[in-house]
Amino acid sequence: MRTRLTFLLLTFAQLLLAAGGIRGYVRDTEGEPLAYATIYVDEAGSGTVTNAEGYYEFRLLPGDYRVIFQHLGYETQVQRISVGESMKEVNIRLAPQTFELNTVEIIDGGENPAYTVMRKAIAKADYHRQQVDYYKAQVYIKGSGRLLGTPGIARKLLEKEGVKADSSMAYTSESVSIIEYERPHTFRERVISVYSQGDDNESSPMAYINGSFYNAEIAQAISPLSPRAFAYYRFELAGFFQDRGYYVNKIKVTPRSRGDNVFEGFIYIVEDLWSIHSLKLTTYKLGIKFDLEQIYAPVQEEVWLPVSHRFVVSGKVFGFGFDYNYLATVSDYEIRVNPELDVDFAVIDEKIDRELAAAARARLAAQDKRSAIETKLESGQELTRKDLRRLMREYEKEEAAEDPEPEVVSNYSYELDSLATKRDSSYWAVIRPVPLSPAEVRGYTVADSLSVAAKEEAEAAEDGVKKSEQGQGKGFQFFDILTGYSHKLGNGQYLHYDGIHNAGFNPVEGYWVVSRLRYTARKGGQRWRLSLRPRYGFAWDRLEWLGSTDYRYGPKDYNSNIRLRTGRYIAQFNEPKPVDEAVNTLYALFGERNFVRLYEKEFLQLRYQKNWFATAKLSLSAEWADRRFLRNTTDHTLFDKAERMYASNEPDILERPGTQPPLGTERAAILRADFM
Repeated sequence: MRTRLTFLLLTFAQLLLAAGGIRGYVRDTEGEPLAYATIYVDEAGSGTVTNAEGYYEFRLLPGDYRVIFQHLGYETQVQRISVGESMKEVNIRLAPQTFELNTVEIIDGGENPAYTVMRKAIAKADYHRQQVDYYKAQVYIKGSGRLLGTPGIARKLLEKEGVKADSSMAYTSESVSIIEYERPHTFRERVISVYSQGDDNESSPMAYINGSFYNAEIAQAISPLSPRAFAYYRFELAGFFQDRGYYVNKIKVTPRSRGDNVFEGFIYIVEDLWSIHSLKLTTYKLGIKFDLEQIYAPVQEEVWLPVSHRFVVSGKVFGFGFDYNYLATVSDYEIRVNPELDVDFAVIDEKIDRELAAAARARLAAQDKRSAIETKLESGQELTRKDLRRLMREYEKEEAAEDPEPEVVSNYSYELDSLATKRDSSYWAVIRPVPLSPAEVRGYTVADSLSVAAKEEAEAAEDGVKKSEQGQGKGFQFFDILTGYSHKLGNGQYLHYDGIHNAGFNPVEGYWVVSRLRYTARKGGQRWRLSLRPRYGFAWDRLEWLGSTDYRYGPKDYNSNIRLRTGRYIAQFNEPKPVDEAVNTLYALFGERNFVRLYEKEFLQLRYQKNWFATAKLSLSAEWADRRFLRNTTDHTLFDKAERMYASNEPDILERPGTQPPLGTERAAILRADFM
């Protein structure tokens, strides 16, 4: 509660104090808008991105600021801007980037200079991964999708359901998260606000994907900075330019063999630092195209971190064409540099500078082997790329030996703020760093209208009867066994069979399928419903079931509900179910990764709920349960990886690291009261 109150007070203070700021358009020299250009404010340690029309807004307190305008393929522009009490119009025109090529020479033997750049960048990749001990930042994520093509039959079915396959309509969802990273493997995400297509029900926000091109692989694709990169890619120096006092190399990346999980495009490397300046790469997975852009900024001297990401996913599946735009801005960085690696040194390519490399190796060999790594990396020293990689491996081994805890590949925690889905439009008007485009505004408007219409049909939907089926007696058809069937019995009574209500895969149950049968009776403002939900897992050959009955009474705006539930069913250890079963199914079948942790419970639960309009709700519940730990029963996956296997079904207890949950059977009596 204290954290939420602090956040609200800070947001309110921002509304009062940061009434001013900058806004305007970023265009090229021909006057064409530059979409997704990055605007970064040095003093604020944060910034924003232009929308599809090249427009931006960024709120700032009164003062003088150094503002950087940046776009891939264009010269970076730095301006000193004074901000007052009101928004200041700042329109920018960026000139196309001029690349110097006249000094590019082919080294003896026919090697392109790109190879020495990439050898040094690859050698220093481990250093950059270990350079930051901790960081905290705010991440704004926006995803916009649209349908580009629909098969004729599917188009008719969609139109029959009242859905238009309109490629100009954007379906948009947004979220704001606070992320924290602690080296080497701890990542925490707290979602503070979510808004999605006018859907006012609780929704899962988009998880921010924490990946780094300094790793050997990112999203199972080979990074151009992987130690194995030269086996997968050809590199070519396409030129270089100056940006904020740094020379930046433009490197063309071409896969030696085209296919999935390799990148093609350009990566920009900062000279001497050998860190990433920006990148624009494309990869394919199962025929789906992924376009990636990242822009980095020096958030601290010689520490370049990403400040904007853009992913465009496009393809065609079963005749349905689509594209999905994913945009993320990272701001308000708080970082702590690894003090052991806060040193300055030069990297030597021993294939080019043989004499310097020999001298550096001799100097390193003369040092005491037991001396600290930071001593070997002392300021002004020169290291060959091989020596640097060896030292970084030694550093990682020393750290691992000092850590009494067993090796942990990753430690990820996720929290959804209770107010995340309840922010109104005025909140988003202030917090949203990227203005909505007209298409996205239209998408929100249409989605809000659909949400209102959905509310009006909620009662019919609860009864399990589609609007198109009301009053129709088509009778039971053969395929209704799979697709479901609804029947109006008369006198406010309905029977609905869902067919295959849900299906998926996990290592505990194997392939599983869920169905549902419901009976509903209405009279006036009262409703009584019976429900049975069977669930069958094929690998462990076991039938689970969940039964419930509930009675709702009272006026619509402040009704009451009594519900009794019982059964033997599968549950996730974290009751809010942070892992979506459909997403986990895809990871398991295509990546041999499992994120859900399941247990089985036989239980009896009684709950009472009282509603006051849409603003307040009281809930009281009592539950008695026998809970049993479950083990994996299958290692099935569609794409088996020899070096990978499913993790056990034992959950991690973040509050007490190293402890394990009870692995047998336990009984629990749970009393709960909530007022929202």
